[in-house]
Amino acid sequence: LVIDSGGFSLTNLRFLPILRRIVLILEGHWPEIMATVTVVQAPWAAVQLFKVVRPWLSPLIQQKITILGKQFDEGLRSHSGLDDLSMLPPDLGGETSDAYGFVEEVPIGAGEEFRSK
Repeated sequence: LVIDSGGFSLTNLRFLPILRRIVLILEGHWPEIMATVTVVQAPWAAVQLFKVVRPWLSPLIQQKITILGKQFDEGLRSHSGLDDLSMLPPDLGGETSDAYGFVEEVPIGAGEEFRSK
């Protein structure tokens, strides 16, 4: 998974409690689902936020996640195993016009039965 974090700023820090909850949920269910997550084009604030969040992660998850700045080509290749970066969308330096694929809208109220009372 490659995440473009361009546009992230310090104002996003207000979501830190939500992020911590998400991390706890993912840690219990995610290790075998995702090989790696590479965050690219990360601004300084995102790198600092990851330093805060990283101790909440297990060693396995810490190995699976990396955060890279604007010059991400080599780091992305080494962490994710992507040899051909042309398969990325143009805004990440690739050439693929359909890199995002089809995105289906999630219906309003989906998942309500799973919401805790």
